[in-house]
Amino acid sequence: MAWERLYTNKLTGTGQSIDTGVAGITAKKHLRIEINVIQTGSSQNNIALRFNGDTGTNYPLRRSTNGAADSTFTTNYAFWYNGYGGSNTNRYAILDILNESSSEKLIIHNQVIFDSTGAGTAPTRIETVSKWVNTSAQITDVELNSGQFDAAGLFGIGTEMTIFGTD
Repeated sequence: MAWERLYTNKLTGTGQSIDTGVAGITAKKHLRIEINVIQTGSSQNNIALRFNGDTGTNYPLRRSTNGAADSTFTTNYAFWYNGYGGSNTNRYAILDILNESSSEKLIIHNQVIFDSTGAGTAPTRIETVSKWVNTSAQITDVELNSGQFDAAGLFGIGTEMTIFGTD
């Protein structure tokens, strides 16, 4: 299985979103989305994703933070959400997606969050399993948003989203 880079965008200024756009990406059975968020110093930055412009509450998930008990979110959001918002921190996330047209899109997400400098503070980890419930199309458009699509938030300069795919 050879991965092909389908999309990459790195912000040269602060911004609220990175979007593959309507032209989107080539449909592939397996997707990997890598996100590197750089803080702005003054604005919260979350990782919220919307697939193919779907604004329905079609993104249920199960999440654990630092190995604690799971939390579930089934009808909360009209977008995929990492669940560790409201903070202004650097973060790095990887989402692996099984992107079959006729099945719900299964997602495994791992994220590390910078909390403070020095060896005395371990980073925060987020582990999420989720799905996008669409069963009629593959993901071909991905929008990353810093403010949960309904709130203000800015990514810092250098924030980057890269999408890889393979069949």
